[in-house]
Amino acid sequence: MTATLTAPPRGRRRTWALPALVAALLMACGAAISIGAFTIGFPEVLAALGRAVTGQPLSTADVVVVDIRAPRVVLAVIVGACLAAAGVI
Repeated sequence: MTATLTAPPRGRRRTWALPALVAALLMACGAAISIGAFTIGFPEVLAALGRAVTGQPLSTADVVVVDIRAPRVVLAVIVGACLAAAGVI
């Protein structure tokens, strides 16, 4: 008696997995930038990033977001991606 191996059908379950994971990553990044010893709301975070990109003067909250929290979150995402890639290999 021989067993035949067939690939499982690609169902609808996999179609939403990547967008859901990307949305979770973006929400986690937004929370990491907003929450801290100096609490900054998410609309203020977006405004601070906009002012930094356009070259407008930055307030204290903007400096905290642009110089401390955003680089830390970007580095955390890069390190997590590298660890995931190392785990795959």
